[in-house]
Amino acid sequence: VDITVLTGYTHTMPISTTPDQVYATPTFPNSLWPASTFANTSYNPTDNILKFRIQNLFRADVQVDHKWLMAGVSVRYNSHVRNIDKAFVDLDAGAPPPDVLITGITQWMAERQSGDWIADARVGIDVSDQARVAFIVNNLTNEVYSIRPLAVEAPRSMQVQLTVDI
Repeated sequence: VDITVLTGYTHTMPISTTPDQVYATPTFPNSLWPASTFANTSYNPTDNILKFRIQNLFRADVQVDHKWLMAGVSVRYNSHVRNIDKAFVDLDAGAPPPDVLITGITQWMAERQSGDWIADARVGIDVSDQARVAFIVNNLTNEVYSIRPLAVEAPRSMQVQLTVDI
């Protein structure tokens, strides 16, 4: 029996070192809008975490091979994206003018605070010395998740794979 284990964890602290630096100014005089900075364009400027960044990633994969049979599982965790552009939330939440961009991002950001665990599974058999047939299930629990808000990832998928060594 051969057992293969792969695992990894990454933690990042992606912070803005210049949260109050002006990077855009209104082009017309007497504008009602202030100059744009990281701080005033962020949905959640707490700790100055950069927009659309995942801070914690975990990956693990275990595969067992015995004679002509193979089985494996993998899991991955992506922490919640804490900060996005404030404009997405403002337009979704009905700021004037009301209901400009109804996307559900406000509710999504409020409900998804803990990140997502995704599991995949596979089983296969060697049909010869050069060929293996495998059945693979991605997103085993059919989790609705998004690495970046407003970009929902694929639902559960199943596939049959034929691998041939030539």
